[in-house]
Amino acid sequence: LHTVDICSQGAFLASNDPLPVGTRLEMDIILQLTHPDARDDIIRTSGLVIRKDAAGMAVRFDETYKVLPITYFSDQ
Repeated sequence: LHTVDICSQGAFLASNDPLPVGTRLEMDIILQLTHPDARDDIIRTSGLVIRKDAAGMAVRFDETYKVLPITYFSDQ
């Protein structure tokens, strides 16, 4: 899935087959930054599908989430 819009409270995920409203999910969102000195990070969060339409679904993040460097995963 690709994020179409993202903020601190949630994201809209493009999907041809969005999940039903009310579905709880856990996800890792990879932030691919374009600045040459930037590193890619991952937002690890859980949330709730609060809206869906033909283009995808809106997910409201739970209040707790972590932003982790990609290297966190390669070190484990």
